[in-house]
Formats: sequence, C-alpha cells, structure tokens
Amino acid sequence: MTAAIIEDSLPVAELLQHHLRESFPDMKIAGIADCLPDAVELIREVRPDLLFLDIQIKQGTSFSLLNTLESQRLLNAHLIFVTGHGSKENVQRAMRYAALDFIEKPINPDELRSAVERACRKDQDQQAIIEKLGLMMELLERRGQRLRPVMSVPLLHGDMEIVHKGKVVYIESKGPATIVHLEDGQRLASSQNLKYYEHLLSGEGGFHRISPTHLVNELHIQRYTSGEKYLILRNGEQLQASRRRGADFYRDVSGALTSDRPSLKRLIDKIQHMLRR
Repeated sequence: MTAAIIEDSLPVAELLQHHLRESFPDMKIAGIADCLPDAVELIREVRPDLLFLDIQIKQGTSFSLLNTLESQRLLNAHLIFVTGHGSKENVQRAMRYAALDFIEKPINPDELRSAVERACRKDQDQQAIIEKLGLMMELLERRGQRLRPVMSVPLLHGDMEIVHKGKVVYIESKGPATIVHLEDGQRLASSQNLKYYEHLLSGEGGFHRISPTHLVNELHIQRYTSGEKYLILRNGEQLQASRRRGADFYRDVSGALTSDRPSLKRLIDKIQHMLRR
C-alpha cells in the first residue's frame, strides 16, 4: 500500500511517518506535502492508496484539496484525518468524503494502527471484488456474449427504425427533433431527445457526449484537436466539442482507444472509484 501525508507541520509529519514505518514496514510513504498546490501535484503523480490529512494546511484546507481532487477525478484513496481541529462540523465534513477515521492530535499509535488496518482490509476486499469482476468479464467475452448490437429509433411520424449501433456516427439535438446520423449518410429524425440516447448508450462505452448538442460514436472519430476541441470524423465532418466535455472526452478516450479491451478497463476503473468512495 502506498500512502501520502498532507500536513503543514514537518515535526508532526515525521512523527506520523515514524509510527507508520514502525507498525507497517511494507507501507511505502510516497511523499509529504504541506500546502494545497504541492498536495495536488503529489497525489496526481503518485496516486496513493491511502491519504493522511491534516485539516489546516498552507494555502487552504484538506476539504478544499478534496474538492479539487474530486473535480479532477483524482480522489481514489482511502482517507484518514489526523488533526488538531476535531470539531463536530469537521468530523461531519470528513464523513461526507467517506473518511475511514478521524484521529485527533496528539497521535495515539494504537488508534493510528487500527485505522490503517481497517484501510488495508477494505483495500483487499475491493481488490478481490475487482478481480472477480474481471474474471466474469473475460468469461463472458470468451463465450461470445455481447451487448445488444441494435437499438430502436422512434421517428417523428410514429414509426420506429431499427439500426445497428456501430453504424451510428453521431446523434445531434436540432430544434424539436434529434437527428441520428448513420454511416451510409441517412439522417433519422427522432422524437426522443438527446438525453434519452445518452442514457440508452451510457452503459456500453464508445459513445461520448462532447457538447450539449452532440453524442458521438468513437468508432467514427479520426482525430481530435485538443487546442480547438474539434472532432474530425472518418466521413470528413467536423464537430465542435465544448470546453469541459472536450476535456472529459480527451481524458476518457486517450488511454481507452489504445487498449485491447477498452470497455472492460473503463468498467473496472469506474467500479474501483465507486468502491473507494
């Protein structure tokens, strides 16, 4: 298990590090940070399994740190607060982040040991679940079971078109209708809104909401320009991504498109993040 210490007092951080090394010699202390910017950079670099947090740190608080980590999707560690600011309000705020423990200073080595042991047990349980999920997905893939390859498109005049999901290039919200663009050039005017299709396709991977008006199939994307946030499709069309959704798309797809099993990787990452919260 890898840990990081966020503490603005070096003597306290060194004492905490001493207790951890004495009780858990196999634990790797990846680093100590005493201010908000350094803490964000440390966590981004080492991705620790366990975070020890003082509440008051330089240039902010641990709660502002957690908000930053959450917004950047970096909050995957177990949390143990070690602080001299043990008010009821702070305890409640810590619990909202699913903190494993709230230890008041001066540090009690027995309390610290108990909290870390609980984190280790939880980490082992989560890893076992993730491994089982991976095996289940592999079994399903070997048996050739796939998600349903087709979907229904309710049309404006009341009919319904059945289309292969892989042939959907993108779906566009346009006025009162939603236009489903197919790879053969067909444009189906649907009576359902874009949110309906986003929900319909959200569990399958491969479709990305890049703006308030566009849901795109990654199979039909040829290039993404991160500066201007344009998607260039294989049919030559260009779509504009919004700033936030473009950044989310780039982060989600940059690793997944080169993976042999992108849908499984995204699923395992998502479940692991949910379990650690």
